[in-house]
Amino acid sequence: MRAGLAAAMLSVVFAGQASALERPLPTPNDRTDITYEVTGVISPRCAIDQESHQASFGQILDQQTGGNVARQIDLSFSIDCNSPFQLRMESQNGGLSTDMQGAAVFRRLIPYQAALTVDGRRRGLECTSTQMAASGRDGCNVKFTAERGARNAAGALQLSLDASPAPLLAGRYQDRIVVQISPLVGGDRD
Repeated sequence: MRAGLAAAMLSVVFAGQASALERPLPTPNDRTDITYEVTGVISPRCAIDQESHQASFGQILDQQTGGNVARQIDLSFSIDCNSPFQLRMESQNGGLSTDMQGAAVFRRLIPYQAALTVDGRRRGLECTSTQMAASGRDGCNVKFTAERGARNAAGALQLSLDASPAPLLAGRYQDRIVVQISPLVGGDRD
């Protein structure tokens, strides 16, 4: 019986070697490794935030002329953008406007100037309220293409009224200013 068991074990060993010999041996052209190119994408993202949503020039009546006095307002905001970006300013009324009706001799619109900067850089955006009321390329916008983005950048918006002796109607004068940020991608950078 021992001889039968030894013969059975020997045939299992030879059978295992035979199946190993049936596999082809690797050739110099056979690959022994593989490679993966792994990538990811970060989409452009911009955000703008402000602390205060309202501002006032206060009393702007020039008691001597009936026109308006010179005034200035300084506003602040912050920008977070992971790519070059564009800023655009828009004015709803094209100046401080009133709904009051009166004789044609009275002005119902007070134009102003707006100056916008980011992180105190000289390059910024300066427009009149009339320009800010225009749309498209004629509007008030600037591209920050040299920057690689802005992380928690401080923005400043300065609004200025020039003194004017032209008479104004009594009432509340107001405008709505929108500062818009958008990432620049591809051909937008020119």
